[in-house]
Amino acid sequence: MKKPVPSTASLSRALRSAPLATLALALWAAPAVHALTIVPTFEGPRYTPVVQAAVTGALTEFSSRFSDDIVVYIRFLASDDLNGSVGRTNQDFWPVDYAVFLTALRNDAASADDATVLAHLPSGTGALPASGLASPVPGSNRTVWLTRPHAAALGLNIAPVPDAVTKWDAVVDLDLPHMFFDSTQPDPSKYDLRGTVLHEVSEVLGTTSNLADFSEGDRGIRPVDLFRYQNDGSRSYSRTGDNAWFSLDGTRLLARFNQDAGGDYGDFWSPGSPADDGRAFQVQDAFNWPGLTAELNVELRMLDVIGFDPVLPAAAAPEIQLLPSGDLALTFHLLPFQDYVVQRSEDLTSWQTRATATADKDGLLLWTDTDPPAPRGFYRAAFPPSAPSAP
Repeated sequence: MKKPVPSTASLSRALRSAPLATLALALWAAPAVHALTIVPTFEGPRYTPVVQAAVTGALTEFSSRFSDDIVVYIRFLASDDLNGSVGRTNQDFWPVDYAVFLTALRNDAASADDATVLAHLPSGTGALPASGLASPVPGSNRTVWLTRPHAAALGLNIAPVPDAVTKWDAVVDLDLPHMFFDSTQPDPSKYDLRGTVLHEVSEVLGTTSNLADFSEGDRGIRPVDLFRYQNDGSRSYSRTGDNAWFSLDGTRLLARFNQDAGGDYGDFWSPGSPADDGRAFQVQDAFNWPGLTAELNVELRMLDVIGFDPVLPAAAAPEIQLLPSGDLALTFHLLPFQDYVVQRSEDLTSWQTRATATADKDGLLLWTDTDPPAPRGFYRAAFPPSAPSAP
């Protein structure tokens, strides 16, 4: 994750009457066991108890959100200068055939987003051809490069588990002297440690692109490259231009990819300070900015669709409030950042979609029925139907 410089030339450094009865239905599976574990090894005196607690807290944001039964080992170093970066990650990748990866992805699919992406990958839902399956990414071959934790999350055993003494899944180096350690109290002259750790660890889990290494000798991809589209819905795998987006289906563009060679191609577009252009600062932005903090958002959906399993919320009954206006205010507890349709029925047989909405970062979806039925109504939040397959 890069620091910016103060220059426009370069970014490299840087309910009417109340119904007699209303029932809200919660339609989701039982919660999964939290199983993803990230084990840090801290090296050097700069990793004080305060710094270690801040890093560990950031790691918990992943382990509390994903249920994959794997252990990830990361070695944390501290440096004074990282050639213009506030964080840097070194890790190994292993090759698998695209058909092997796609089969594992299909077997692991659990969420609505998983269903959407499979509907838009060739043979994502149909029978795999006996002769093999070519990658849908323009110009690439059938090689998909995976990190060991990512492969393990998909049930693929491609590399030995590190001993966390002489070998780790990744080494993350942080420019600690230029960071603040409490995200609730930003220092306008320094960079957010928590956000940097979130950025680097998402890459350890598998959110990097192979585009920088794409050449005649290595025409493989990394999983995120499967979801790289232009704004016309066609797939993109080019370092030229500035029209590359993360999308599940080529239609809804969720985040713009960075195309600046000074940053990583799997990161998000960040040409200037979000404070100046009104853009939301994202964890996976290519360039970091002092005094700013970010929350995991699209990054969680990205990890979901490449093969990690989101922790499902506990089956809590939605909350219903009768407003003075006679409207009904409903609060559903769902998966963070997931799209849902809010449906209503008067007989539990025929359901009508009343709204489409996205749960917030805490998994809350708020919706108000301004015309609730009498004498009763039933409500549910459900995943939207998957989009049809792309040609």
